[in-house]
Amino acid sequence: MLKNINDLVMLIAVAESKSFSATARLHNISPATLSKQIARIEKELDVQLFKRHTRFLEITDEGKLFVESVRNALDILNEAETQIKHCDKLSGSINITAPLLLGHHYIAPIIASFHTMYPLLRVNLRLTDHIIDLYSQGIDVAIRVGKLVDSNLIAKHLSTNRRILVASPQYLAKNQALTHPKQLSTHQCLLFSYPGYRQDKWVLHHKQADHKPEKISVNGHLSSDSGEVLKQWCLFGKGIALRETWEVTKEIQEKRLIHLLPDWQEPGAAISILYQQRQYIPQRVSVFIQYLTEHWSQRI
Repeated sequence: MLKNINDLVMLIAVAESKSFSATARLHNISPATLSKQIARIEKELDVQLFKRHTRFLEITDEGKLFVESVRNALDILNEAETQIKHCDKLSGSINITAPLLLGHHYIAPIIASFHTMYPLLRVNLRLTDHIIDLYSQGIDVAIRVGKLVDSNLIAKHLSTNRRILVASPQYLAKNQALTHPKQLSTHQCLLFSYPGYRQDKWVLHHKQADHKPEKISVNGHLSSDSGEVLKQWCLFGKGIALRETWEVTKEIQEKRLIHLLPDWQEPGAAISILYQQRQYIPQRVSVFIQYLTEHWSQRI
């Protein structure tokens, strides 16, 4: 196993200069010492990395492959070293907004681990199912689900969100069985709404492409601007809800909710990171966005 990082650094330098003598002069070591370092690597790998000619040095195909891998590995090592050296030096404030349930279950734990690395940062997480303006509200980063309409923001795709139909056993015991999306119009549906918006038209696609999408006008006595409230009403047997798969997976497994019409679901909607277009993005914001992106798949 290769243990001397300096040997690998010298390997990259020789590959770039294509000369032992030039590399030795540049790094103020003797050509003999440099030659021994490269020979040590070749012996460990049991492969020839360079062909030594009288007037020039030629890297072998194996050498090219190994050098590229070493270069990538050293880049990762350098980045890790930089992060550790500066982990406690990021300071200032980051204002973040996310949907209520998504923020509670997924964004908040990621922020907690992020803050452990950067304890001098002040992080404010605003959870709301309303769409708020990043500029007027001083928001640095927003996590949103669905179609994006603000072209003045930069968007970074995280994953795809899907919603399914669910109802409680109590509701299903008292109401007609649902066998097709069109029948939703005769059921009590739990609607997401806030001033100026009411989600009373549900579009469902069949898993088989030869079925046409169904757009159903739905009604219900209960509506809220909180996805958590809609879920609780659904658990209380108050109607059928169209909820995110990640939000109701546990309840379905525990049979507290029933997945209705499993061949039908809402078209996937993007989960995105949004942030303001600026000439200069603060390092604390860019570092958080990178951290969130890297740790997202481990959470959802």
